[in-house]
Amino acid sequence: MMKKALTVSANHFQHHIQVFEKLCGPFDYHHYQSKYGITLTKLRQADYRPPLTAATEFFLDAAKLLEDPCFGLTWANQVQFVVPQHILRKLGIAPDVATFLLQSGRLSSLTSELATYSLEPFDDHHHMFKITPANEEIICHHQLDAFLLFTKRITQTLLKFRYPETQTNGKDYTCALISHEKPKNSQTRYEDEFGIPVLFSQKHCALLLPSQWLNYRLTPVDLSITDVIRCEIEQAKLDPSQLHTKTVANCVAALLPYGSPKREDVAKAFNMSLRSFQRRLNEENTSYKKVLDDARKELSSVYLERDCYPIEEVAFLLGYSNISAFYTAFKRWHNTSPRKRA
Repeated sequence: MMKKALTVSANHFQHHIQVFEKLCGPFDYHHYQSKYGITLTKLRQADYRPPLTAATEFFLDAAKLLEDPCFGLTWANQVQFVVPQHILRKLGIAPDVATFLLQSGRLSSLTSELATYSLEPFDDHHHMFKITPANEEIICHHQLDAFLLFTKRITQTLLKFRYPETQTNGKDYTCALISHEKPKNSQTRYEDEFGIPVLFSQKHCALLLPSQWLNYRLTPVDLSITDVIRCEIEQAKLDPSQLHTKTVANCVAALLPYGSPKREDVAKAFNMSLRSFQRRLNEENTSYKKVLDDARKELSSVYLERDCYPIEEVAFLLGYSNISAFYTAFKRWHNTSPRKRA
C-alpha cells in the first residue's frame, strides 16, 4: 500500500525560512520551487501544506552549512512559534495532564506530520511521552531533536498556566531519551538545553515523567465549542478517509467534561443545519445519540482504568448531571456496576 504523503503547515515552513535566513543567509527559493513546487504565493494560502521532505532538506542543509551537529536544538532556540489561539483553547479543556499531553501530541500534526505521540509505561514509577517517526526514511535526527525539545518547552509553558504546581519539586519531566548516538563535540549541549539528564542510543525518542504527574487535575478554562470543532475539522483534513462520524466523536469526547453537548450546538459549530448534520451521520449508519453514547462508553473505561478518579468525578467528566444516570448507562454497557469494574 502506498504510504501517505506527509506534510507540514505553510506557517511552519515559513518559520524554517526565517530561521535559515537569520543563520545562513538568503534562502534558495528557486531550488524549493523547482524541486517541491513551493512558492511564496502558495505559502500564503491557508490550506496549502508543503511536503515534509522539503522540511527535512531544510534541516540537513542548515546543519551542513553551519557545521552544527546539534542543529535541532539550535532551531528550537531560534524559531519564533506562536500556538494559534483556537488550539490553545482546545488544549485548555483537557481535565488532567495525561489528557493534555495526548491532545497536544495529536494536534501537533496540524503543524507537522513528522511523528505521532503516545503515553506508555516505562517502569514502575515512570511513563514516557514517546515520539514515533511517521516515516524514518524521510526524517533526520535534527528534526526529532527539535521536536522533542520544543515539545518539552511548549507543554511546560502551557501547563504552567493551568496548574503551576505541576512544575515544582521535580514533578514533571525527569529525563530525555534520544534514539541516535551522541553527536561529536556536543559536550553538555543537550543537557543544558533540555535541563534534565539525556540518554543517547535509546530504543525510543521520548520524555520520561513520573506516572503520578499524569493524574494531576488542571484548572478548567472557558469553553469554546467553535474552537474545539475547528481543531477537529483541521485535523480531519489531514486524513481524507476519516469519516464524519469520527470527527464528531472526537469533538464530543473533548466537550463532555463541560456537560453533555447538545446536537444543535455541535451542528451550529460545524456550520451545518441540524437536518444536514443528522443526515450526514445517517449516511454513515449512525446517529448523534449513538456517537455520544459510544464516546461516553470508551472514555469511562479510560478514566476507570487509570484508577485516579472517584466514580462521581468520572460521571461528571462524561457529561452526566447525576451519578445515577452514569450507573444506568454503565450497567447497559457492561452488565455490571462501575464500582465492580473499577
